[in-house]
Amino acid sequence: MNPPEIRFIFYWDYDVSIRAGRALLAFREGPRWLRAAWLALAAAAVLSLVMIAIAPAEERGTRASNLLPLLFATACGLAFFRYALLTDRAYAFREMPDADRPITVTITDEGYTTASYSGSGTHPWTAFRGARETDEFILILFRGRGAYYIPKRAAPADDLDPIRALLRGQFGQEARLMDAPAADPHPSVATEPA
Repeated sequence: MNPPEIRFIFYWDYDVSIRAGRALLAFREGPRWLRAAWLALAAAAVLSLVMIAIAPAEERGTRASNLLPLLFATACGLAFFRYALLTDRAYAFREMPDADRPITVTITDEGYTTASYSGSGTHPWTAFRGARETDEFILILFRGRGAYYIPKRAAPADDLDPIRALLRGQFGQEARLMDAPAADPHPSVATEPA
């Protein structure tokens, strides 16, 4: 049975936000249009080079000079999109104007609520499409782009299993969450052959 609500408090931190963005990308949940644009530009560059290579020898110079602006623009675009795709970029998380004040998150059967100095908001579970978990975060994915992240250090250890149960109940297979690690009955016993 899920508790009526789970509440915890944490402070926004830029470095933590960057790590949450990396976690989101590791699950391939980042913005897909950037990757698609990068692949399209790479295909245009390859196509241009192939068109130059297959041209008759007497036309190669003319074709190369005609395609040089396209190749230059493609190279600039590829460099820009490669920079935009770096994992150090936090796509989903913007800087909080009240970073030195606490953020309160409340999770209930009805939805996800945040409250901070700058305001509050409630999202029903229908606004989300799934959840992912890492060693450091629980990420709750919006239907569009982005996610909310919950630093696991902000939630008491006893609350993690109820959060997981609630998210599994809401998202089913789209809740890709960890199970609590099983306790090792012999944590540091080395066995030697007899």
